[in-house]
Amino acid sequence: MRRIAGLDLAAIHRRPTGLAILDTATRSIIFLEEVFSDEDVVDPIMHHRVGLVVVDAPLSFPPRGRGFRDVERMAMAKGARFLPLTMRSMIMLAERAIRLKRMLEVAGIIVVETHPSSSLKISGCSFSQLLEELNVSLPRRPRSRHEEDAIIAALTGLCVLEDCAELFETGHDRLVLLKQICKH
Repeated sequence: MRRIAGLDLAAIHRRPTGLAILDTATRSIIFLEEVFSDEDVVDPIMHHRVGLVVVDAPLSFPPRGRGFRDVERMAMAKGARFLPLTMRSMIMLAERAIRLKRMLEVAGIIVVETHPSSSLKISGCSFSQLLEELNVSLPRRPRSRHEEDAIIAALTGLCVLEDCAELFETGHDRLVLLKQICKH
């Protein structure tokens, strides 16, 4: 898989979504922007022939009456923190993420879920340390937290390929987080 996209998805189109595309051959971020519409998200992913999208958004819902899915509970045991899927904004985010996932999977693209702030925390790295440890270059500094989280999501996808990420799976849910990379 040559290209991986990291996506820090916003619940609504009026808010910015961070999108980063990583070329694994050159170990560089080749696309980094804030986008808004579903089309703004999908078009660069298709144009750059991305094979894996790692998205910061829930890709399913918990059973009725529960705020967290089993896959989140597994990750929480490793130190991850999530907002419950009972909040209106989180429901809207999940609905948009599920819609985009279906669109991308029709095109043969693999879509998995992550949580960048938890991933970075578990890695033991700062943002700049993570880039250095994974030997990935940026075209420019991220202009926002959304772009930074999109980069972390893409790096988490790289670690799926290089065995420095942990995959949590239950049923049809898949969540990936970085393993510890930086030693304190």
